[in-house]
Order: sequence, then C-alpha cells, then structure tokens
Amino acid sequence: MINTLYLPELREMLAAEDADGLREFCIALHPARAAEFMEGLEAGEAWRVLQASDHQHRVDIFGFLDEETQRQILESIPPSETSGLVADLPADDRVDLLNEVDEEVVEQMLPLLPQEDRRE
Repeated sequence: MINTLYLPELREMLAAEDADGLREFCIALHPARAAEFMEGLEAGEAWRVLQASDHQHRVDIFGFLDEETQRQILESIPPSETSGLVADLPADDRVDLLNEVDEEVVEQMLPLLPQEDRRE
C-alpha cells in the first residue's frame, strides 16, 4: 500500500524546485522511510528527489525503492547520471537490478562502471 503522507508535499517541492526542502526530506528520514513515502511518485519525480540529496543518501534511499521504480529510473535517466549510483549499490543488489533492466541500457552503463564492478 502506498503511504501518501508526504506525496503532496514532495510534489509541491518538486513543482517549486525546492532543492533545500527535498534535501531535508532525504536527510531527515531513515532511507527506508524516505523510499516508502516516495512510492507514489513516478520514476522521473523520484529521481529528481534523489538528485537533491548527497550521493550517499541517494544510494541508500535508492536501495530501498521497489525494484520496479529502480528499473524505471535506470531505463528513463541517462546512464551517465545513474552509473555512479549503480556502482555504489551492494554487489548482489547491483547484479539483480541490472538483470531486470533493458539490455540496451545495461550495455550503455557497463563501460561507465569501474572495471571491478563490471566483472561482478
């Protein structure tokens, strides 16, 4: 079930391009809770929320998003923007996720990942 508690506020901050408010949302909540409250957002909206945060919070929250949202983000955002995020996921999560993503996207992303991560 989607938790809609923060959806109106998140969409309002996105519309207003309130980077400070979005950053505070990402930092103030545990990553699992932030991901839960983002469940009703479309992939592009979720990515914009994540971009407002620092890299480590972005990785942590992304890891808690449902697999479908993760896949949609990777398939709709250029690999040059998401490869750093994917590289910092735990190895088993990264492999599982890339097995679900469109093969063309994976082919574009692999050269952007560190060589050690590509082997995994």
